[in-house]
Amino acid sequence: MRSILELMIFPAMVLLLTLQDISGSQVKSAKEDDLLLEITFTACSRACDSISTRVYRSGRFVREAKGSEPAKSGRYRPVLMTEEKVLEPDEVSELISWAEQPDFLNAESEYVVVTIDSPDQIKITYRNNGKEKTVRVANFSRGNAAQKARVPATVLKLAKWAQPYWSY
Repeated sequence: MRSILELMIFPAMVLLLTLQDISGSQVKSAKEDDLLLEITFTACSRACDSISTRVYRSGRFVREAKGSEPAKSGRYRPVLMTEEKVLEPDEVSELISWAEQPDFLNAESEYVVVTIDSPDQIKITYRNNGKEKTVRVANFSRGNAAQKARVPATVLKLAKWAQPYWSY
């Protein structure tokens, strides 16, 4: 007759082996496939601060702000702030409809509005049905009206949705 310890150890070992088989790259790739839209703003002066907004097909919304602040010593220390919420299905559908607009899908991969030493950039990556579209806009906030006019309206619409306080 088997002891209670033997009866408890065998199922636990099977569970651990099963978890080991489904962990790692399989779980990670499933999460990556779920990512629908990622919009990142980066501004570099003394350091490169960034705000990244990710929207998943399920409606999960994650915004991470990476920056720095002065410590009492005067040195700068890194700061990470995260905001999470769940978008309603109609909000996700609206974002998909914007990203499916011809001016976004046919946009150039990069728009350099003006070249400077302390750059800022907007990077938008849209993934849907096995396709991926990335558009990068450099130094938009520093360009003049004619330079800004080159950037497709839907690119700016998505950027403004992700970060309404950015300088447009």
